[in-house]
Amino acid sequence: MAAELSSKGVRVNTISPGGIVTDIFVKSAGLDGARLDRFLGALSDLFATAQPIQRAGVTDDIANAAIFLADDASSFITGQDLAVDGGLVPVGKLGWEEAVDLRAEIARRLKEQNEPLG
Repeated sequence: MAAELSSKGVRVNTISPGGIVTDIFVKSAGLDGARLDRFLGALSDLFATAQPIQRAGVTDDIANAAIFLADDASSFITGQDLAVDGGLVPVGKLGWEEAVDLRAEIARRLKEQNEPLG
């Protein structure tokens, strides 16, 4: 797309987010939305251990990347994928098996958070 549209003044870039703490994970796992804060806290803790930047990503991280790509400050950038993932991909902290294990651990902990209290 970038190759076709750049001559028309259109820039085409993508953003690939890493572990961003949102309620999408909670909803897709079918977990109790009433405990959203609890689930998001567990996700945040897990994501913080998954990438070299030792914190979970937040939606503002993605929004800031989108604003940059839409701004004139990036006017000479096209055809690029911006990984907003805390360094996970470029540093390669996790291999395939480790990434699969992490996803399973995230699911396990979220289900654990969903168990009835008491």
